[in-house]
Amino acid sequence: MSPRILIRLEGEFNVAVAGELEFTLREADSALDVILDFSQTTHLDASALDYFVELYRRRSGPRPIYVMGVRPHLRRLFTSTGLEKLFDFSMVHAAESMLSMANSNA
Repeated sequence: MSPRILIRLEGEFNVAVAGELEFTLREADSALDVILDFSQTTHLDASALDYFVELYRRRSGPRPIYVMGVRPHLRRLFTSTGLEKLFDFSMVHAAESMLSMANSNA
């Protein structure tokens, strides 16, 4: 079992690339910690969200899935669908806090 895996998701994720997304997310099944980096993600559709839910279901026990780099429009998607409750957004909050502190000191 690998200790940690970082999955960078770049571009648009929709039904056309669903198979590729599923394959990529399967790499995370055995990792203790999973970090999904959405900083280069521009679009998610319902099929992509289904694969994130499946990843959550496959991971047994209290193994969190951390999320970072989520753009505001994607964050609203996670919030409005209730999926925000399945993932750990603390990395997002920490990054936002650091950015806010950096901007206030500039």
